[in-house]
Amino acid sequence: MEIQWTTIPEAAHYVLDVYPRPESLPGSAEEYFELLENSILLTELRAETRYEITVWAVLISGSTTNEAVVSQTTAPLPPKIILKEARTTRAALIFTPIKSTIEYKITVDPPVAGISDFSRTSTKLDLLQTRPDVEYTVTIIAQLEGKATDSRALTFTSAPPPVVASGKDKRSTSIRINWDPVPEAHRYYAEITPPTNSGISRIPIYTNFVQLSDLKEDTFYNMTITAVSARSTWTTDDHICEFSTAPKMSKLTTSDVTSHAMMLSWLEVDKIEMYRLEFSPSIGASKYETAFDLFVDNMEPDTEYEIAIIGIGDDFETDPYRLKRFTAPPAPVINFPSIKSRRLDLEWNSLPDDYYWIVNIYPVPAGHEDTWPLKTEETTFTALGLEPESEYSFTIRAVSE
Repeated sequence: MEIQWTTIPEAAHYVLDVYPRPESLPGSAEEYFELLENSILLTELRAETRYEITVWAVLISGSTTNEAVVSQTTAPLPPKIILKEARTTRAALIFTPIKSTIEYKITVDPPVAGISDFSRTSTKLDLLQTRPDVEYTVTIIAQLEGKATDSRALTFTSAPPPVVASGKDKRSTSIRINWDPVPEAHRYYAEITPPTNSGISRIPIYTNFVQLSDLKEDTFYNMTITAVSARSTWTTDDHICEFSTAPKMSKLTTSDVTSHAMMLSWLEVDKIEMYRLEFSPSIGASKYETAFDLFVDNMEPDTEYEIAIIGIGDDFETDPYRLKRFTAPPAPVINFPSIKSRRLDLEWNSLPDDYYWIVNIYPVPAGHEDTWPLKTEETTFTALGLEPESEYSFTIRAVSE
C-alpha cells in the first residue's frame, strides 16, 4: 500500500504511525517512524486488514502540525490459478473468485496469438492458439474498487504436437494402428466409434500402437487418439484416424472330391482383387487366383486338409474362411480270380462303412443294360453275358455317403 500526503515547505521531517504496525517498519509498535519524503510504500501487510495511518509534520521551527488520519483496508489475497486443461493448441484456466472484484487483469508470457494482456469479469480464461511444447506463465491481479490484490502467477507447459497414426495389417475384424512415440507421454487413449462388437469404445494404451480386434466386417470406423503426460499435466490435441475394415470372405465349397484332387469354388466379394488359398498339410506354395474356383490335383489320398481362403484388396486382407475336407481313399485294387468265356469274377479291397461302390463296364454286355452302372457295398461281383475273346474295361470308384 502506498501512502502520500501534501508537501509542507517548512517541514523538517514527517512522522508516521501505522496501526497495526507492519513488520516492514523498523522499531517497536510504540515508536513512531520518521521520514523526509511525503510518501511511503507499506509492505508485508496482512490481507483484508483495516490499517489506521497517522501523519504529521515537524517544522524547522520545532513546532508540529495537526495530525492527518486515514483508514484503509487492504485487498484480499490474490486469486489462485487452477489449470484445468493444457492441450497442444489450447489451454483452460480458472481462478478462485474474489468478492467485489471489478475485473481480473491477466498477463500471459509469451503472448498467445499475439495477445499478452487479458481482462475478465468471470473466473475463467480460455487460451486459444497456444504453441506446442511451450512454457507459459500466467499472472493475475484482481482489481477492486480503489485497490487491487497482489499478483499471483502460474507456469505450465503446453502439450507436444498430437500423434500421427496410420493403420496396417487391416483385416475383416481387426487392424493394427501405429504412431511415433510422444516424448514424456505416460499413456495414450483411443476412443473408437462405433464401439467394438463387445461394446468397447475407450481404450487406455501404454505403447505406441494398438491392436484392435472384435470389429465388424466392412465397417467405417473413426478413432481419436490422445497422449497424456505422467501426472496428466497435459493432453495432446486429438488425432483422428479413419479406417474401414475389410469385407467378409465368402464361404468355400468343394465338389468332385477324389483321392488326389478336388474342385474349390467361392462367391465373388466386392473390393477383392485376388484370392489366396492355403493348405494344411501343405501341397506347395500358396495358390493365388483372380477367378472364383480352383482345381487342385496334387493331394494325398484319405487325408484331411484344412483349406483357408483369404481375399486380398488394395490395402487389406480379409479374415480367412477355413474349411476341412477329406480326400477320398486310394483307388481300389481289382483282381479277377476267375475268367470264363462268358463271365468273370471281380474282387477289390474293402473301405470304411460310410462308402459305397460304383462299378461300370465298357462295352456293356447285350441284355444287361439295366445292371450297369452297378451300385454296391460288396467287394465282389460276377459279370455275366460277356462275349468270348472280347476286351472289357472296368472302372470302380468309392463314393462317401
